[in-house]
Amino acid sequence: MQYFRLQLGCLMVILYVIVTYHKAAVQSRIPRNHLFDALMVVTPCAVFFAGLTAWTVNHPDIVSAPVNGLAHLFFFVTMDLVIIITTLYMYDETIGLSKRDKNKNLWLLVPGAISLLLIVAGMGKVQYLHGETTNYSMGFSVYVCFITLFLYYGVMLYLLLSRRRFLPKDKEISATSMIVIVGVVLIVQIIFPEVLLTSIGSTILLVGIYLDFENPSIRKLTIYNQNMVEGFATMVENRDDNTGGHIRRTQAYVNLMLHKMRHDPRYRDIVNVDYLNDVSNAAPLHDVGKIA
Repeated sequence: MQYFRLQLGCLMVILYVIVTYHKAAVQSRIPRNHLFDALMVVTPCAVFFAGLTAWTVNHPDIVSAPVNGLAHLFFFVTMDLVIIITTLYMYDETIGLSKRDKNKNLWLLVPGAISLLLIVAGMGKVQYLHGETTNYSMGFSVYVCFITLFLYYGVMLYLLLSRRRFLPKDKEISATSMIVIVGVVLIVQIIFPEVLLTSIGSTILLVGIYLDFENPSIRKLTIYNQNMVEGFATMVENRDDNTGGHIRRTQAYVNLMLHKMRHDPRYRDIVNVDYLNDVSNAAPLHDVGKIA
């Protein structure tokens, strides 16, 4: 028990977030983010295997070498997937993943794919060392995993620092704090490999995204605001039968122009996800004065 108490506590927090989010999402019928759904699958797996490897590496007398190696392989792979998916999520929130040209998103995936292949190829060189308080793993696959974590962590940090003015103030402060704390955890883990803190970093990423970006209560308020805008547009349509189609066509034209501007370097720093949604939602209200 002493070897995986930390991971067990993190796993309980993660499961609480998953159950709470799923329950609220179903009740409120809010649209779900596929990247966050993927993160809710991968993160508990990473924390579970972190706890499992903490136990297997300290019980070589009852755990065979192949089983120990397989558990470490799953741990390294899932940890990489957590940081890769989180980076994709942050990129989508700050800049926006290209839905039309998916090749533009490949630069985020290629290093991760190479890392996963190297981890698998180098598992035979992993060594299990005896520390003062616990045993731990070290070797080529471990180094590749750490390099990947820092590479994608650097991308996330750059996104937040370079795009922070396009995020709401509360998201900017809390998201930056989340990334800084995760960076400290990574540094401590590398300097002191026996502490086994990687599960804390994964938990902080999931909980931070849940509170800052995927909070069902905030998402529900956003939906209410959109419904209110649609209600005003319907009132305009009821006052003038010739206006309803015009309102929807105007919003469609605005969306076309916004998506075109996102691919123009002159407007790339302006038309972020929040700006696009705000202007698109405001477009139907341009004729609201016709109500009275």
